[in-house]
Amino acid sequence: MSRVKELRDYGAKHVFLKTGAYRPSDLARAVKFSSKAEIDLLTVDAAGGGTGMSPWRMMNEWGMPPVELHSLLYTYAKKLSDNGEYIPALALAGGFTFEDQIFKGLAIGAPFVKLIGMARSPIAAAALSVAATIA
Repeated sequence: MSRVKELRDYGAKHVFLKTGAYRPSDLARAVKFSSKAEIDLLTVDAAGGGTGMSPWRMMNEWGMPPVELHSLLYTYAKKLSDNGEYIPALALAGGFTFEDQIFKGLAIGAPFVKLIGMARSPIAAAALSVAATIA
């Protein structure tokens, strides 16, 4: 929270935090601290990768699978909401590839989840498109 204050003192208008495929207790802490620090956006990236931060086996196979982790995120956000505490905008990431998965992600976190974070799948599609154009 001191880092958030420091960033705001430097003039940052928006502060975001991106997590990895955290254990439940670590996710609970990230949500609570994000609330207390009143950050603007918390991205929760589950196993399966998604934002492209760590495109290697660890992000694909370690940690909590998306539906379990994102369900816990909803539970934690709901508890904060019920207590009248601040909830930052939430983004989900981790294994989202198709349109229906995006809608399911938004639904599982409604009304707290505001967006779905993706990187690998659109980047892969764009790369293949560029390669096909060049060939």
